[in-house]
Amino acid sequence: MNAAPQQENSQKDQQIRFARELQQAIEEMHRTTNHLEQELVHLTKESDDIEQHLRELPVRRDQVNHEIHDKRHQKEMILQDLRAKESQYMKLLEAQPTLVHVLRGR
Repeated sequence: MNAAPQQENSQKDQQIRFARELQQAIEEMHRTTNHLEQELVHLTKESDDIEQHLRELPVRRDQVNHEIHDKRHQKEMILQDLRAKESQYMKLLEAQPTLVHVLRGR
């Protein structure tokens, strides 16, 4: 008669241990899924930020290229003006040799 209640207790103890193990496994799975959810939120935001940045880059590239074009044109215009003024200056000096002496004296 003693064997049956002990076997029931042993079986009951096993069921209790198994239930606790299942409970721990379930809690660990909840922690893991919560952690993964936080990582997914972070990675999704990072991906959205990158996508937004990628949409903005072509616009900025076009602005920079336009500015480069404008600055090159401006530089070329200044260089042309510079060459013309240097040419005028040299012609003036050649036509007025005494002006060379006056300018060197200063």
